[in-house]
Amino acid sequence: MSLADETSRLGGAGTLSAKNVQHHMKQNVSICIQNSFEGSIMQQRVQQMKKLGRRVQKGFTLIELMIVVAIIGILAAIAIPQYQDYVTRARWSDVIAQTAPLKMAVANCAQQNNGIANCTDAATLASVVGYASMPNPANATVDYATKVITMTGTNQLANCTVTLTANETPNAIQWTASSGACGKSKTGV
Repeated sequence: MSLADETSRLGGAGTLSAKNVQHHMKQNVSICIQNSFEGSIMQQRVQQMKKLGRRVQKGFTLIELMIVVAIIGILAAIAIPQYQDYVTRARWSDVIAQTAPLKMAVANCAQQNNGIANCTDAATLASVVGYASMPNPANATVDYATKVITMTGTNQLANCTVTLTANETPNAIQWTASSGACGKSKTGV
């Protein structure tokens, strides 16, 4: 900015002496230099903060990772045994469902012969129900005289034994299930 421009900006000729204008211009220049210097310092500070922020956010701390591993370990310790019991019970439900034709035959025979006392063999049960022969479920044995169905599990079925026993009541045949030492958590009955 020239001296004439500065003079006109400040109110025209005669309001300020040339010496004052020169002083004023020097002051403006020094303020600009100072602002520029402060601006560069600020830019340096901002860049330093950005670098510091990047260093801090590089990853997880050891304690955070240990907490996550502990939580996963606790969940696994609870979930895996529960899942194994669930799978075993599901396999047992298939074996127990295979005994449904036998239970139905006993119930039909008892209804047609006034009780289960006259239903003591496979031939009688098969003729009442209309089967050519009584079905033989896998892993199960049937004692027709006592109306007991015994199911023995393999390794996949936790080597358990489940016994279904027919109990006659005045209006129905009820089947009582017992699983011995295995319990309901392993066999579902």
